[in-house]
Amino acid sequence: NHDSSSSSARASSNEKQDYDFTLPYLEGEGSLSFKELAESGQPFVLVWWLSECPVCHLQLPYVQKLEKLVEDGKADVRIITINIDQGDDDCRAYVKEKGCNFEVLRDERCRRTDRQFKVQDKGTPVTYVFKAGGELVDYMSGWTSEFPSKVLKMLDLPVPDEARSGS
Repeated sequence: NHDSSSSSARASSNEKQDYDFTLPYLEGEGSLSFKELAESGQPFVLVWWLSECPVCHLQLPYVQKLEKLVEDGKADVRIITINIDQGDDDCRAYVKEKGCNFEVLRDERCRRTDRQFKVQDKGTPVTYVFKAGGELVDYMSGWTSEFPSKVLKMLDLPVPDEARSGS
């Protein structure tokens, strides 16, 4: 197993947080808010990353693997990545070069989300997993080749064979 020391902490049930943000899409076509995600009726995952972060480069292919399961109708979860680069040129180049087709929002230097999500304290990549309705299930820092199956297990969703590492 190639996992880094991935830390995880169960959100305590009395820790109900009101998250709030609206961020623009990388491609400049509109924006997306936490409220829209919470009201969508679908569980969702938020993944913060930086283009120059080597650990993010290890994690993002597994985020893409989960996105592929969603596209193939094998997982019901929405994956949103939040790039926190200073400008968007490196992010655009990375997404194009790697052929990423997950959704990418922009939060330059994490100005709009760090206070609520403590991204800079946790480091990148950091992933938050939410139930439909916007209730935080858990978060994880670092990278893991088990990303797709871990996310689906956190949400009590079925884990298809393709979600397991190595497949």
